[in-house]
Amino acid sequence: MRWGPAVTFFVCLGACGLFPDVSSLGPSSGTDGGDAAAVDAPPTANEGGASPCATTHDFCDDFDHGPLGATWDQIVSQAGPLALSSTAVTPPSALGVTVLDSAQTAQASMLEKQFPSSKHVHVELDAQVTSPSNAFGTEVDFVTLEVTPPAGYDEAGLSLFRRHDSSTPGPSVLQYFYIQGSNVQTIDEDVAEDFSSWRHVALDADFDAQTFAVAIDGTPVTQLDMSPTVPMGAFTLQVGATWVDDVQATWGVLVDDVTLDRQ
Repeated sequence: MRWGPAVTFFVCLGACGLFPDVSSLGPSSGTDGGDAAAVDAPPTANEGGASPCATTHDFCDDFDHGPLGATWDQIVSQAGPLALSSTAVTPPSALGVTVLDSAQTAQASMLEKQFPSSKHVHVELDAQVTSPSNAFGTEVDFVTLEVTPPAGYDEAGLSLFRRHDSSTPGPSVLQYFYIQGSNVQTIDEDVAEDFSSWRHVALDADFDAQTFAVAIDGTPVTQLDMSPTVPMGAFTLQVGATWVDDVQATWGVLVDDVTLDRQ
């Protein structure tokens, strides 16, 4: 989870030579073990389905048109390289991130997009996160919705992450709602799903009802109250490896078919 001061991101826009071919992106081979399904394993039955960008959204990226990050505001590449991967829910491409074992806590490798104030924000995407077996205590966040924090706090938002709390990869601590300040913080976590294969994620932030909701593969997982009250304000969507903690071996993150709608 997010502890300590805010991070200064190193930003690269456009083609900066940081995007290698990640068609074989996944955990390092050898004795690491880890998930049976590597990041480049065949996607789910959704493969070849219609891109969500075929319909109207306030924002949509299926990673199939133009260079990586072309429709995003920032590319952050602290924790490892980002690239277009040939493993996709809707081919030909998805976002692929290699989180290196040299990555430091509070680093990130992600795409960021900023949006104006909205009463209701709905985000959907497909995600897969694979990890080695020797990853005890390691956490990799793969989607974050950063929102305007309450007065007196430094940051607030909702993140989904995969974390290992034992020596064997398994279910993730799926989501947390965080509000943090210099001397006070509110964290709400729930144990839920495994992301070693493609899963469809929906995030919903309702500033009238003051709730964050999460659904996985169409099934509601949890609803969290915004407490203290979170004001409606500008917000940022982040996908990829949006925050890492204690990375001990190479991880792989895939993201495809990102949509965002506002009211």
